[in-house]
Order: sequence, then C-alpha cells, then structure tokens
Amino acid sequence: MSRAEAQARLTAGQIDTMQRAVGEHDSRDALVRAYQTARGLAVDGWPGLATQTAIHADGGPVPLPVGRSQIASVYGALPYTEGERGRVNVAPAWVRDHIVAVELHTGKRVRLHRLVADEFAEAFRLACEASGYTPASVQTYVPRHTLWDRAKPLSLHSWGIAIDFDPSLNRMGGTATGGGPSMLRQHPEFIEVFKSYGWTWGGDWRMRDDMHIQRAS
Repeated sequence: MSRAEAQARLTAGQIDTMQRAVGEHDSRDALVRAYQTARGLAVDGWPGLATQTAIHADGGPVPLPVGRSQIASVYGALPYTEGERGRVNVAPAWVRDHIVAVELHTGKRVRLHRLVADEFAEAFRLACEASGYTPASVQTYVPRHTLWDRAKPLSLHSWGIAIDFDPSLNRMGGTATGGGPSMLRQHPEFIEVFKSYGWTWGGDWRMRDDMHIQRAS
C-alpha cells in the first residue's frame, strides 16, 4: 500500500479529528504531516498505527489495523486454547473486558468488541436506511479459526470485529442461493456506508466473500 493509498483510506471521522486539531489543509498529505508535527510524531505523511492512535486519543475513531500483525495492538492479544471442530476457547477474563452486547435499531442484540460496537450499530442503521436492505442474520462474535479449520489462522470473528450478513443471500463468490447476484451486490449503498467508516468488505477480495465485513484491512 502506498502512502497515497493509506491516506485515501482515512475515514471522515479521522479527517475531522485532525482538522479540529490543526485546521484545514490543501491536501490529505499536508493535513497528516501537520497533525504529525503537532503531536510530536515522525513526520512522514503515513497515517500508520501511531498516527491513528493519536487521532483516537484526540477523540477520533479507533485505529484501523493493517494486516494481522496490528490486530493485537489495537484490539488486544487473544488468550485462547483449542476447541473442537475449529473452535477456540477464549479466556473468560478477556471476553469480559473486550466483548459487549449492543442493540441494533432493529431490536436485535449482537456481541462485538467494545471498541467497535457503537460504531457498528450506527453504521448498520445508516446502511440499512441508505440501501433499503436490512439483513435478517447478523453473525458477529464467534471464536474460531478461519473456515472452521484448525490449520488456518484465527478468524477476525474471534475478536468480535467481523460480521457475516445473511450467508444464504450473500454467498462466497458473489451470488445468492439459487443464483443471481448477492443482496449486497444488489444494494451497494449498504457496503459504501461501512467503507466510509473504514470497514473492509470481503466482496472486494479475489474469493468474493460477500457476506463478510471486518474492521481491519
């Protein structure tokens, strides 16, 4: 990822926070450099983890991890033991400290990481309103390996930062059960709202995991 691409991934909330701190600038590069200067950070224009952590300390959104190496730095190292059929058993103390229940505007309650729960509820409401599509199934915190395979790395569902919407309507490959495009491809406004908050959509990946979004890139 280039510096310009990293800057392009800054969310509106992160930009607003930096502008409140140092004022508006002609470009994102100038804004990031001015903010880094004001906060005593390395001035390189890269909105990396250190810069995003400072933005969060100033009241902005939680940093967006880039790659698995930054997941634990933002959301906490996950203490676990192996379970059956690809599941993992997360230490109860970690769950108490990090996983919370949040009620969505539909009345459904879901469990998510405490750092993303309120943001998800807000984005979900706006996404449903913007698209006219309200997923009935919202699958969130499930401690397990990717593809339920112990040989695979931990799924981001294990941290409560990944969500699967209506799996039968948003199947792997970009289709719905019975054929035709997935519901999320039929209602792209839904995903655009989440992208504006910095969430990543699995439908953009080569495997086209349409049901999946995560708060990490």
